[in-house]
Amino acid sequence: MKLYVFDKWNSHKKTFRLDEWDTDEDIFKKEIAKIKNGNIVIDVGSEYGFYAITAGQLVGSEGKVLAIEAHPETYKLLLMNIKMHKLSDRIIPICKAAGKSSGKVKIYETISPGSTSIFRQSVYKLNKNRFYLWINFLRSGAFLKIILKRFTSSGYTVKMDTLDNIVRQYII
Repeated sequence: MKLYVFDKWNSHKKTFRLDEWDTDEDIFKKEIAKIKNGNIVIDVGSEYGFYAITAGQLVGSEGKVLAIEAHPETYKLLLMNIKMHKLSDRIIPICKAAGKSSGKVKIYETISPGSTSIFRQSVYKLNKNRFYLWINFLRSGAFLKIILKRFTSSGYTVKMDTLDNIVRQYII
């Protein structure tokens, strides 16, 4: 699947090919096989839209996918990817954090491209997928700029709502 990602979209709007999403590949394959025409799928933390777009292709014209992504820059990439795959009629992008209450929350960028956390400088296990993303960052030439931004950023304050409220607002 082709997706816009951080190291390429700003300057030339190039795409990056993800052949396998290794992080949760086994779980993903089992769960994605359950999606049928007309289903409603909720993707919390959509990032670039890999899962949302895959689900959007499976739910058909009768189904919907809620793609919830809180990070404002990552959300822009999600919108671009939904448009590129011509799934605007099936995927509802939502720029909010899903949490235990309504209000605002501060999020921080993590060492994993496209990911955010409520904790500053979160540390994640380095797996094959993250390793390849890091290699691509190194090759992009923007590595130091991106890392500096991630670890010196004061974070983003974003809207947060409960999943129940989001579903009521967009589906029911």
